[in-house]
Amino acid sequence: MVKNILAGLLVGGVLCLIRGANPTADQRERIERIENSLLAPCCYAEAVSRHNSEVAVQMRLEIAAWVKEGKSDREILNTYKKLYGLRVLREPEGPTWWWSN
Repeated sequence: MVKNILAGLLVGGVLCLIRGANPTADQRERIERIENSLLAPCCYAEAVSRHNSEVAVQMRLEIAAWVKEGKSDREILNTYKKLYGLRVLREPEGPTWWWSN
């Protein structure tokens, strides 16, 4: 448990450095929305925003940096789809089979 707390503090500190001490409200909202839109590709069981794996931590750092650089949500999501496939998305894109004719 102490290990998880220390890891969380470390990740939080690194995120503050990358995001800047005071991200705008809009940036913070976008970062959280994107983190919650993706599954950690190590197990596809939990959102990147909550998962503690190395890959999820790396993704949170990348997302924060890309938002600060001005990349769009779509650009960021497309990057992860190319890397990990559609399974990385928490919700599927496009119409579902029961809606389409």
